[in-house]
Amino acid sequence: ASCFCPTIVPVTPPGSLTVCSRHTRTPPSLGCVREEAMADQAAALVALAQENQALTHTVQQLNDVVAALQQRLDAFPDPGADAPAPGKYPVALPEKFDGTLASFPMFFAQAKLYIQGRARNFPDDRTKVHFLISLLKDQAAKWALPLLRQDSPLLTDYVGFCNHLETVFGNPLKESQANRAIRQLRQDKSTAAAYATEFRLLAQDLSWNDSALRDQYLEGLSDEILDQLAMMDRPTTLDALIQRSLQIDDRLEDRRQARDHQHSRLLAPVLPSRSTPTAELPVEPTQLGAARPRLSPSEKTRRREGNLCLYCGGSGHYARSCPKKMPVAGKPPTLVAEGPSNMGSQSMQEGPSPVELRHLMVPVRLYPPGEPWILTQALVDSGATRSYMDAAFAAHHQVPLQNKPEPVQVEAIDGRLLRSGAVTRETQPLVLCLQQHREVRTLDIASMPRFPLVLGMDWLEAHNVQIDWVNRTVHFPDPCPHALSEMLAAAPTEEAVPTLPAVYRHYQDVFEERGADQLPPHRSFDCGIDLQPGAPLPVSRLYSLTEPEREALQDFLRKNLERGFIRPSTSPTAAPVLFVKKKCGELRLCHDYRALNKITIPDRYPLPLISELLERVQGAQMFTKLDLRGAYNLIRIRAGDEWKTASGTRYGQFEYLVMPFGLCENRPPEPGVPPDHPQAEPKADPVGVVLFPVPVSDPLHP
Repeated sequence: ASCFCPTIVPVTPPGSLTVCSRHTRTPPSLGCVREEAMADQAAALVALAQENQALTHTVQQLNDVVAALQQRLDAFPDPGADAPAPGKYPVALPEKFDGTLASFPMFFAQAKLYIQGRARNFPDDRTKVHFLISLLKDQAAKWALPLLRQDSPLLTDYVGFCNHLETVFGNPLKESQANRAIRQLRQDKSTAAAYATEFRLLAQDLSWNDSALRDQYLEGLSDEILDQLAMMDRPTTLDALIQRSLQIDDRLEDRRQARDHQHSRLLAPVLPSRSTPTAELPVEPTQLGAARPRLSPSEKTRRREGNLCLYCGGSGHYARSCPKKMPVAGKPPTLVAEGPSNMGSQSMQEGPSPVELRHLMVPVRLYPPGEPWILTQALVDSGATRSYMDAAFAAHHQVPLQNKPEPVQVEAIDGRLLRSGAVTRETQPLVLCLQQHREVRTLDIASMPRFPLVLGMDWLEAHNVQIDWVNRTVHFPDPCPHALSEMLAAAPTEEAVPTLPAVYRHYQDVFEERGADQLPPHRSFDCGIDLQPGAPLPVSRLYSLTEPEREALQDFLRKNLERGFIRPSTSPTAAPVLFVKKKCGELRLCHDYRALNKITIPDRYPLPLISELLERVQGAQMFTKLDLRGAYNLIRIRAGDEWKTASGTRYGQFEYLVMPFGLCENRPPEPGVPPDHPQAEPKADPVGVVLFPVPVSDPLHP
């Protein structure tokens, strides 16, 4: 081969031979090095071209595979064609699970729901398992870490992974625990809705049939709902039974709220009539020529609970005696009820009232048949020929109604017929109580938005009620034969106690409970309360009560108002009430009279010596133990001292006409010693009588 590289020919003598350095052992020249570099680059370009050709062939093969897969995918229906986009699916991402056993059921259900809702995002088992593992943290993540390191077969088995996950973090005792919990579940004071929700949550972990679940659901229901269900056809499915119990509970709750509302209105002032022009009313100094704004319901409640004035918000007085209020000429009406002659005439002072003088309103209690008792106000109207009940009021309280034998046309004062038409409905016979007066009567139903009840001329004539317009008082006759005969006819007859021995039959009236429920007469040993001169009257706040205590308070007020042992009060002082549980589990109502007792002058009447009492019974062979029924209620509060016994409740303020528990120095007088002659010597009695007065303990400091 010829050499084309340039050669530097040295100067040699003539006749010498010159050769290339490539063919010699001498160092290469600069041109030869460049030739070798170009040859290497050419070889590298050839290799890259071959590699590029191979990659192009591989890409073509991958495109063919993708096209084949797309054709196979298009052959199947799209499960998420109608579903929202993955990013907008309404299922929320579950919170991460930390290994807490209690939260596992909810986490597991939410995770499976998320996977089902976004099926397009999880085409195979591996993606589903990886997604579940990504939701684990803390202890749960530590459990899954070895599965990833070992490339466990569970990573490609979604069902197997879920079963293994539930075995590790699930509760193996959930059925036995649910069995035990559902047998102990009771409604108690909760609502039927809350009870049903808890019952369903426990039932889902049980394998009971529908019949067993129905029986267990009935086992935990409250007695009130069970009593109502007993009068109906029992539902045949659990869902129907739960729905029926919810309807009954809602009805009972409506009745309780209506009853509480009526209790709160017992002493609520009646709104004055707006038909009188405002120019005729005196302008109060605080009005400054404008109408005084009404108090909000929350502010009214705050002032009532704090025994504050509803007019100015101050303490120590009430709105009807507020010093900032301009007095109005005239005297508000006072209700007076005279009882039977053997009980003495008793004045039921209702105190001042903000009702306009031309309206005579009286508090009444209604006892509809089969419904809760109702407290409301009635208008005494001599211009009405009959007695009426407002139609809306009757509907709200579910007062039982009946059709009148004949429709009655109602005329206005000018003789025109009312637009509402004839009266065709009336109440079923109900008991109407007005202080000590009771009667059974029916009331016509008419539309009277301003007054719930109207007592008209038929009621006034039947009782011959007398109104003293000078003193603003209403008097009932003594006694009232009309109401007495109706009450005796309506009252159930009580049979004599069959266990009463024949020797005591002559004293049968002593053992009857009715005598203990009657207001005793005033006597010489009435309980008096003498206060220290100039001592400030205590003002106390209400104590909070539980739901059972509020129900017991309502029952106490209802019974004692019926008996006449208490009455509404406008006393400037009031003691709070509280309850103490008896050994038998019942609640005893107590009054916190400690503040009143501090300013009461104590009665130092000497107590008998126990040693002397024992001497009197020494040698006796027969003893009789008698338990006086309601002993404290057999003694009256001294006339004029009733306001000192006032107690404040959320349903109003009431004062006692009989001796209550909690007053200092309250004890029955010793037999044989008249209170008006404390030094008189008792007469000798062959029969020893020992009276053990029950001490009144302080419920706050037993």
